[in-house]
Amino acid sequence: MSPLAVALAVCATAATVAIMAVRSRYLLHMFQLEEYDPRRFMRWTFGHCRRLLANVLLDVLAALGILFLALQGPLGIGATAFYAAASIVGGSALILELHLARRSPVKKPFVATVRAKRLLACTLTLVGVVLTGIAVRSWPLALSTSWLLALLAPFVVVTANVVMMPVQLSERRWFLNDARRVLRGVKPVVVGVTGSYGKTSTKVFLEHLLAGRLSALATPESYNTVLGICRVIRDQLRPEHQVFIVELAENEAGGYAGLLGLVPCDLSIVTAVGVQHLEEFGTEENIRAVMRDFVRVERSGQTIVLNNDDAFLQSLAEVPGKRLVRVGIAGNGEPSVRAANVQATSEGLAFDLETPDGARLPCKTAILGRHNVQNIL
Repeated sequence: MSPLAVALAVCATAATVAIMAVRSRYLLHMFQLEEYDPRRFMRWTFGHCRRLLANVLLDVLAALGILFLALQGPLGIGATAFYAAASIVGGSALILELHLARRSPVKKPFVATVRAKRLLACTLTLVGVVLTGIAVRSWPLALSTSWLLALLAPFVVVTANVVMMPVQLSERRWFLNDARRVLRGVKPVVVGVTGSYGKTSTKVFLEHLLAGRLSALATPESYNTVLGICRVIRDQLRPEHQVFIVELAENEAGGYAGLLGLVPCDLSIVTAVGVQHLEEFGTEENIRAVMRDFVRVERSGQTIVLNNDDAFLQSLAEVPGKRLVRVGIAGNGEPSVRAANVQATSEGLAFDLETPDGARLPCKTAILGRHNVQNIL
């Protein structure tokens, strides 16, 4: 084989490996959004086949790889032309893949965590090891396999996750134990905020309302999984914090058991129960069952604040040994703490806060949206 043919073959393979790196980075972002759950990630993969197959040049490159394998490597003068075609297709496919990765809409940006970097490194290492192992036996097979790699990227990412699982589990155990140690040392009042929606707003309002009287720390943005909360505890919780407000994700892998095992709550708030996480739970009844269990479980706290404007939460029966505080807008099942005379305008919200002992407090805020009355309550 001529030196030019060899150089072109190397270029085609290098382009494919680069495509694999770009695609793996994109897939790791999706894996991260699916909370590193292999089943959810593969469900996402099969549900987005059109996006993953959008780069038609990869299909052409894969076809060249199959043809190459069938011919056991083009020989003679045809080899240079074949490798030239493969390198042109590979380079063009790389440019298209970069374009597709940039334009894909996502709900959260990719976070280059240690785990994500480790998985990307493991993915590319697996590619290198497999290609090297195949090349020792048959270089045509290795070359053709390299041109098929990008189409197999989701499976390689999942395999890398399996390979790194012992490291991940060991690291997770250490972080959790360290977070528990910090939490025991600070001993704040822990307030859990959960529900199908409204968690983040309620958490932010609560932190603001407490700020004038107590030193409170709330988990930032949508940090609501075990590892996200663990990171906040280790990085931000300090001895001066009297209250720790924690957003809890009801769709977290392992459920509330894992979350409450890390942060047992002194009291909790349940904002609403809806179908926002139907994909994870399967049925609406499953979502309700999980929320019902949360209210009953000991580690959710002895006091539970419920949004009485939510029909399901309004229907929950009293729980022995727990105090259920029902809040809502007057007229909706007559909650114990309620908002009366609600006015929602372009200037904000105004209402009268009424308590069980007969107290009446006029409230006003520049925040918009009638639903925020419930979150503020």
